[in-house]
Amino acid sequence: MVILSVLIPTIPGRALMFTQLYQELMRQVTYMQTVHPTLGQIEVLVDDSARFIDGGLSIGKKREALVQRANGKYLNFCDDDDRIAPNYLETLVRLCQHDRDVVTFRNFTRLDNFWTIVDMSLFFPNDDASPAFTVRRKPWHICPVRSLYANLFRSLI
Repeated sequence: MVILSVLIPTIPGRALMFTQLYQELMRQVTYMQTVHPTLGQIEVLVDDSARFIDGGLSIGKKREALVQRANGKYLNFCDDDDRIAPNYLETLVRLCQHDRDVVTFRNFTRLDNFWTIVDMSLFFPNDDASPAFTVRRKPWHICPVRSLYANLFRSLI
């Protein structure tokens, strides 16, 4: 059973960034299949069609199309310019085992020109980004969501 679908809407102009991200994701998928096969399968789906201004879909429409293709119990988005931790997929899959509708977590991220800790929860307001304190935010696209709900509310993604 596919537990997690990682969806990447990208554009040809970001091929180098996408390739680096994709290679790391596939390394982690292989690791998970080899070391932790009982946690569930992971699929990585990509839309690398033309940019909207070049006759392709907007990022929002690419996201909708990827949601429709996803087979996982959960799905999340990873942007082509994102950099992920070496244990990114294992962490997400283990969090998905808690059987929540939306999986939230803390992460260390680069916002604008500084690094900060972002703590995501359905119950938090959206703090302004700051390097001085932990930023509280509602879930982002990086948070796995139950695919059932993502399909019901595709236009909100």
